[in-house]
Amino acid sequence: MFKKFLVTLLVFSSQFLFAEENFLPFYKETTHFQAFCFEEDKETTDEILQVLEAFWNNWENDFSTINSNYFFSDEKISVFIYPNVETFHQFFLKNTFAPNWMIGWEGSDNQISMVSANNPGPEHTKESILNLCKVCLSHIFLQNYYYQYNHLCDYLDIFEDYSRRT
Repeated sequence: MFKKFLVTLLVFSSQFLFAEENFLPFYKETTHFQAFCFEEDKETTDEILQVLEAFWNNWENDFSTINSNYFFSDEKISVFIYPNVETFHQFFLKNTFAPNWMIGWEGSDNQISMVSANNPGPEHTKESILNLCKVCLSHIFLQNYYYQYNHLCDYLDIFEDYSRRT
């Protein structure tokens, strides 16, 4: 009985131990985003936020003829910047055996989690990290607009991967 209680307590408490909001401190808010990162990543986080805001504005201008309420919600998108690949794998993916190319993720709950451009890992560069944040934001826009067509995000990944290799 006591053993079951300890296991239940451990499982329940581990869900809160690595919650992103508690793990990464709040850094800054922009017009459309709120960022969470450690002190050493503030400069690169500013750069990522600039890229995201510019991409948001381009997207908004390109689709101004469409009712933008379908794409954009009033809720700010949370951007979680992990200091390196290992930390991202351990605390976000909860899989220390994940491949090194796995450096970012966007959620249907308007969240982007990614590795810092300061430490992109062995398979990426600072430029690929900055491109990743645009791809993740595109996925969020597409998920908000074309919720029933989630395979569009897969096509976007394939195209981005192909264009990166050529």
